[in-house]
Amino acid sequence: ADGAFAVCFTNAFGQTCTPQCDAGWEPTQVTDYTCGLDGAWTGGSITCERRICPQVYDNGQGVHASCGTIEAGSGTCVTSCKPGHRPVGSVASGLVSCALSGSWLPVSGQALACVPIE
Repeated sequence: ADGAFAVCFTNAFGQTCTPQCDAGWEPTQVTDYTCGLDGAWTGGSITCERRICPQVYDNGQGVHASCGTIEAGSGTCVTSCKPGHRPVGSVASGLVSCALSGSWLPVSGQALACVPIE
């Protein structure tokens, strides 16, 4: 399956091994492999889907973005200050990256900070 792998170390009869999804992928259906009398692994399967970052980024501190559908590990999104907030310093926008975990992370050196307008 796309984004899947299994590493089964001990070929002992009855031993089980759980397939995993690669980084950036999420398991949706998993069946363990079982080691047979002949030492062969059988019966295992996994279905993995790409993780998707949330379409809206909001850091809870006045920074937000509408990012659309971006797969984990494959894109960035431009951030700005929410209405009622202003940027700290002279930078008016920032950049976040869709990490393999499926979460948005500020890009080093390009993070935006916003404060409420008083």
